[in-house]
Amino acid sequence: MDSHQYDRGEQVLQRITDRIWVFHVYHVAEIDHEGYVPQIDRDRSWHDIRAWLETRSGVDWLRPGHTHWPDYMNKFLVFLMLRFDVKRET
Repeated sequence: MDSHQYDRGEQVLQRITDRIWVFHVYHVAEIDHEGYVPQIDRDRSWHDIRAWLETRSGVDWLRPGHTHWPDYMNKFLVFLMLRFDVKRET
């Protein structure tokens, strides 16, 4: 929903990872001093989520059938998919 705030797919993927991490571990996330923005702890589970988002399954989950991405995010997802094909050929 807030992808319009960014101009690169990498930034959006970072934000998605943060959001999934918070959903996954919200009960242990530290809340900021105003009481509403969780502080993201880029621990092992955060990195595991991020790594999964960059797999074929993760990219399939992110594809436009689930949401309407800006053009730059669609291009980033295509780049990730092409990277899978290159790895398979080598």
